[in-house]
Amino acid sequence: IACILTAPDIILGVGGLKDGTCPEAMVFGNDIMDYALRFTQGFEVNDDALATDIIDKVGPGGNFLGEKHTLEHFRERWIPRVSVIDTFETWQKKGSKSIAEVAKEKTGEILATHKPEPIPEGAEEEISQILKRAEVELLKIS
Repeated sequence: IACILTAPDIILGVGGLKDGTCPEAMVFGNDIMDYALRFTQGFEVNDDALATDIIDKVGPGGNFLGEKHTLEHFRERWIPRVSVIDTFETWQKKGSKSIAEVAKEKTGEILATHKPEPIPEGAEEEISQILKRAEVELLKIS
């Protein structure tokens, strides 16, 4: 995450060549990058964001779900697709799945439901021409 704060053009390691051979690693890498990008957006620190008045009102052991403030702000929270953020007890109740197991399930969902965009008209021919020119250039070098 420290790397993302420098606003790099490229980040090696996440979604790189070695991850490209493992779809589950790509799915997990997407979670990491999603979190890192959310982190770069920053967080407001003011009376409304801290909501200390609501914390005092609800009190220890209380429930924040009935509060208007929660309804207005709950979407600001980052919710991962595969990383585990549940309490230990909730994680156990959900079957104690590892990140690898959750990533494998998510990968299966993606592969079963994703509908890729069609290749634009003429793109295949253009790619073929580029490859032919590259092959000719490489043969000159050899």
